[in-house]
Amino acid sequence: MNLLHVYAVNVDLGELSHTHLTRTKAENTGDLPPLADWLGVAVDTEAVELFPVADLTPLKLTDYLRDGFDVAEKSLAPHAARLTALDGHVLLVPDNALSAAPVASAQLTAIASLPTLQAEMDQSAVPKMPEPAQQVPDLGTKGKKPMSDARISGMVAMAALAVLFGLVIVMVLIA
Repeated sequence: MNLLHVYAVNVDLGELSHTHLTRTKAENTGDLPPLADWLGVAVDTEAVELFPVADLTPLKLTDYLRDGFDVAEKSLAPHAARLTALDGHVLLVPDNALSAAPVASAQLTAIASLPTLQAEMDQSAVPKMPEPAQQVPDLGTKGKKPMSDARISGMVAMAALAVLFGLVIVMVLIA
């Protein structure tokens, strides 16, 4: 099951912000604290987000988790009050960034471990694509530059918005 672990940081980290956006823009706002020591396991720091909750304003943390990490609304509901009350820094750690189950230390307070929508999908119902019978010929893709991280991020954001728009339409039609 894919989980997103949410921690309140109990130490002052100043303006430190380590997110996908700050990494993409190469905006290093300081050295990361010893997250592996804090969590008791090896951590892939390129997959975690550590930032002041105030950076999300006017967005709420629950909205960010829902839209940015595909956490289902029903998973957020029991934790909404605690998530909304957070101030200071928050640490978001997906399971795939950890070498084992995390154990929070005095520097962190575990707020929630939330399943993502990907974890809730029944993977057995997804049909497997058949293997191609023959090699597909190269149609001149040599020499093309790979897509930038910004373009990929933009495409992912557009796809997420399209899905959300579709869900809103469905909800309006049902209501």
